[in-house]
Amino acid sequence: MSIYDKRIQRDELSEKLVFLTIEQRDRVLDALDAVNERFDITRAKLPEGANGKDSMQLLQFFLDAKKVQGCSQETISHYKYVLLQMLDQMDMPFVDMTTHDIMAYFTRQEEDFGLCAKTRAGHRTVYNSFFTWLATEEFIPKNPMLRVPTIKVPKEVKTPYSKVDVARLEGAAWDPDNSRDLAIIHFLRSTACRISEMCRINIDDIDMIKRRVKVYGKGAKERYVHFDEETELYLKAYLAEREDDDPALFIGRLGRLTPGGVRAMLKRVAKRAGVKNVHPHKFRRTQATDLLRKGMPLEKVSRLLGHTKLDTTMTYIYLDDEDIAADYKKYA
Repeated sequence: MSIYDKRIQRDELSEKLVFLTIEQRDRVLDALDAVNERFDITRAKLPEGANGKDSMQLLQFFLDAKKVQGCSQETISHYKYVLLQMLDQMDMPFVDMTTHDIMAYFTRQEEDFGLCAKTRAGHRTVYNSFFTWLATEEFIPKNPMLRVPTIKVPKEVKTPYSKVDVARLEGAAWDPDNSRDLAIIHFLRSTACRISEMCRINIDDIDMIKRRVKVYGKGAKERYVHFDEETELYLKAYLAEREDDDPALFIGRLGRLTPGGVRAMLKRVAKRAGVKNVHPHKFRRTQATDLLRKGMPLEKVSRLLGHTKLDTTMTYIYLDDEDIAADYKKYA
């Protein structure tokens, strides 16, 4: 250690000993000088920007911050999966990743792993959130995502279920001894709620008289969703068949039904029905489109879906040429 380094070390320690008397502080500094004379002491160098934290620690800190922020467990699990995958495939600490490293990784995702633009754009959102947090918390000097270009996603026309599709699915789900699958299909179609919201509902949350249920959407936002008489009929039939004391509205063999369990059930039903491209979110899109076609104001449809922006709701609405022509004849 140079004389210059020793002086800096002595001055830094002196500033931290203000709670001692002058005599006591001098004795401590004299002891430091004696140690420096006998040993060659160098300042420990922490990894630049990382404050000594490894990648797994930083990831956990970030996930904890997201939890405090109010993100759902599904969102946190998604963040964790995507970032762990990035860490494994890039094979370098987060704090060492540069803009060029990340852009090269996006190229690998497309060329080697075959990820579509929509998936890569979703990953970019996760990376940007994570590295922005790292920079804000000063674990890294700057955010490498700032110069990573946005990924253009081709606009895809997403159509709702037709009335025939819904009828086929309901017919394939019918079982005289088990009303659960049919109740789920009717519930998703009628309420337009998210699959994660539906899986969190308890029996006690259901108000059969008013035919509504309180759900908690993204950001723990509370709202009511409503269901029709037909859905009420199948819910009551399903609950009457239950002999368990599980509080969950919908259950499987291992207890509360998960989003993955619902998707697997719909896949089986769709195969029997001969309906392609079946997934839970499509019921949400279908109900939003049907309500708008029947004259429900867009603002109310948006509130029913739990959206904060009308632009988000508009992406759910599918209007074909016949819809436009009918409205033109009505208002022209």
